Amino acid sequence: MKPIKKIEIITPSIKLPELMSILDQNGIRGYTVIHASVGKGTRGMAYDDDLVGTSGNDYLFTLCTEEEVNLLIPIIKPLLVTYGGIFLISDVVVVTR
Repeated sequence: MKPIKKIEIITPSIKLPELMSILDQNGIRGYTVIHASVGKGTRGMAYDDDLVGTSGNDYLFTLCTEEEVNLLIPIIKPLLVTYGGIFLISDVVVVTR
């Protein structure tokens, strides 16, 4: 078992391609996306009930090293501050991979 960092991001669906591109360009080899996240935050309820899928939120998570986290924070934070979203970082232990 190896300790590692888990990044969890809820982002407006319209910004997901940009976020995935940032991860790709910075050497993050894999991530999981769950489309159409529904929840309530500081901006009220968030639904993904439009037909084109641009007004909702998506959930993305990935595992990475502390060095990669430190590289990503100053790149991703301004995007989420501008467009909304949440960026969580936690310590996890990978049991299987």
